[in-house]
Amino acid sequence: MRTYTVRLFRDCTGAEPISAGDYLYRRGQPGTTMYIVMDGEIVMRSGNTIVERIGPGAVLGDLEVLEGRPRVTDAVAETDGLVLRLDRRQFLFFVQTRPHFAELMVHDLTDRLRELIEGTVAGPTAPTGRTRPLA
Repeated sequence: MRTYTVRLFRDCTGAEPISAGDYLYRRGQPGTTMYIVMDGEIVMRSGNTIVERIGPGAVLGDLEVLEGRPRVTDAVAETDGLVLRLDRRQFLFFVQTRPHFAELMVHDLTDRLRELIEGTVAGPTAPTGRTRPLA
């Protein structure tokens, strides 16, 4: 697994430890922050359905931060780990100061859209296992 995203943000202060079972956010909450998974695994849920599993280097909550909309899923730590939380101001700062990060974000969003269009995004019985980082 490529670890560019983790390396890019490794020296940032403010990474938060999380424990298995912790909610990063819940469906319907304001989407004011995004997260970069530095370590551990996060499960995205819609009700009791696992929509996606993501791991180190993955970004979550980015769509809501970009759109300013409420969360559409729950994000729950499946394992102990470490996440970096970015609000919209911090996100825009990183996009401006690390242009490659913006390019990687666009690449990730288009990959996710392509998976949805092609019907490869998992349904209730087959989580995607997206653990790829942005790289």
